[in-house]
Amino acid sequence: MKYRIFPIIILIMMLTACNKEEKAEQEARNFIQNFEKRFIPVFIERNKAYYDASISGKDEDYKKSSDLVKQYSKILADKELFEKVKEYKDSPLIKMIL
Repeated sequence: MKYRIFPIIILIMMLTACNKEEKAEQEARNFIQNFEKRFIPVFIERNKAYYDASISGKDEDYKKSSDLVKQYSKILADKELFEKVKEYKDSPLIKMIL
């Protein structure tokens, strides 16, 4: 009887471990999607503003470009985001996302 319960216990432990991995990976996916929603529009606008400023040479276009570069840099310099990425990167539960 003892020997029949052991494989069942092992199976339950494996399923629980897989569930933790899936949950951690889903959390990382959600984090990345939210980051992309915030980052990509600023990235695109920054590049467009820089292009417009380069073509037109107008001071207001350079100011817009400069403001967007600052906004872009603030996103990348966010310590909380960096710590979260580092946490996901170092997590043994997350294998495929980063």
